[in-house]
Amino acid sequence: MGIEVTGYTPNTSGTSWTQRRAHTLAGVGASDASHCERVVYSSLPSATVYFLLQNAFPCYKCHAHFLSQSSAGHEIIVKVVKDEGTYSLDHKQTPTAKKGPAAPHIIYYHANTATYVGMTSAATGPPRGFPAHPSIEDY
Repeated sequence: MGIEVTGYTPNTSGTSWTQRRAHTLAGVGASDASHCERVVYSSLPSATVYFLLQNAFPCYKCHAHFLSQSSAGHEIIVKVVKDEGTYSLDHKQTPTAKKGPAAPHIIYYHANTATYVGMTSAATGPPRGFPAHPSIEDY
């Protein structure tokens, strides 16, 4: 199974998410920009918040890219529902025999920081200053 990512932005009223792009990649992309989450993220229309639903943690290169994007004012939520690529190690999470820590995990990229919810962090929601957004509970 490959890496699967679906990208969403808030609808016009800001009350729910609108799916904008889905992409699956069987192997590692030849360039950093061809990684699945980067392909989806770069195709999303301008929005106040971006939401990526993935079956893998971002690799360290994509993690650095999202940190950089957040320092430029882009607010990004990544919800990880599996550890398909075992990239949890890039986030200091140890994979288990079942391919990774129990999912889901949420990463909020805001102001050049990553706030982890559902992992070793005590955080229970987005960081202070993160804009209001539709719920990601049912995704």
